[in-house]
Amino acid sequence: MTGLTPIDGVVVLAILAKVLGYGSVLLAMGGVLFAVLFAKRAEESVLRLARHLAVGAAIVGLAVLALRFGIRAARISGMGFEGATDPMMLGFVWDSPLGTAAIWRGVGELAILAILLPRVGQWVALVGCLAIAISFAQVGHSLGEPREALAVFLVLHLLAAAFWVGALLPLRKAALTPTGADLLHCLTSAPTGQIWGLSNGGFLVHRSR
Repeated sequence: MTGLTPIDGVVVLAILAKVLGYGSVLLAMGGVLFAVLFAKRAEESVLRLARHLAVGAAIVGLAVLALRFGIRAARISGMGFEGATDPMMLGFVWDSPLGTAAIWRGVGELAILAILLPRVGQWVALVGCLAIAISFAQVGHSLGEPREALAVFLVLHLLAAAFWVGALLPLRKAALTPTGADLLHCLTSAPTGQIWGLSNGGFLVHRSR
């Protein structure tokens, strides 16, 4: 960071926070999706890992969300890090589409914490996954036309991509268990191919716009 101006430091921090934010929400959603979809196929130790990953990622995501809010205020203020706590700048961010997206994402990440609760917890966490995916439809490419179609496809694309991100570590652990072969066989079925197609389809839509 030596030699960077305050504004340059804000930009670098914004990039790092954005990457960490995306990674944490994908892992949080994916952990929930894996735990729910394979609740009857995977061993409890594997499901526990998926749930704990989801909760840990959701907590990190909440912290990063608050950080990104301040960073955005700092960037639009032109005052560097001092603008991160300026009430007027924070108000501008809150009233923008980014504020709306932050509400959806924050509520979703809080809901994911419910995955640790028995029975109803997994359904609350699934709603949280949907809320997080919807948050991304409040900004960016999905604001174009046809907005509804783009938003739906983006939500499906994010859920599909999140599943794969969240499944990596649980699958590694599952491979060492007696039920691992059955679990891996399930992942090669047609529905999983459709998930992979949605993931790549979403990427192509982003590249084409």
